[in-house]
Amino acid sequence: MKRVGLFGTRFTMQASFYPDVFEPAGISLIVPSIGEQDYIHAKYMGELVDGIVLPETRRNLVAVVERLRAVEGIEGLILGGTELSLIFPEERTWESRCSTRRSSMRRKSRPSRFPFDSPSRSVDTDSRAMESA
Repeated sequence: MKRVGLFGTRFTMQASFYPDVFEPAGISLIVPSIGEQDYIHAKYMGELVDGIVLPETRRNLVAVVERLRAVEGIEGLILGGTELSLIFPEERTWESRCSTRRSSMRRKSRPSRFPFDSPSRSVDTDSRAMESA
């Protein structure tokens, strides 16, 4: 993987600690637009931290990831916050729209594998997003 998206609090998405680790390994960190970051931060702090999981929020966050995938060419997603797993409860391997090999995607050192893909995709049980960051 060479291009990976990052979700988290505003501070996490704007700080340099993730790029400082990934960029020397040749992996570019792609963050959402400022407006998308504001939305993600608001939903993270206003809903997810309190355990509130709304279908509309999930749909909107998936739309952000789909845009990053289509426009920015991300190949994976780092869930840079514990509560984000409430929105993306299962890690799934993204198989269909890139040439990344599944075997390389299962390593623990890799970012999460587009957990929102359809249920027909196989579940990647080798890692959690935060363990790989």
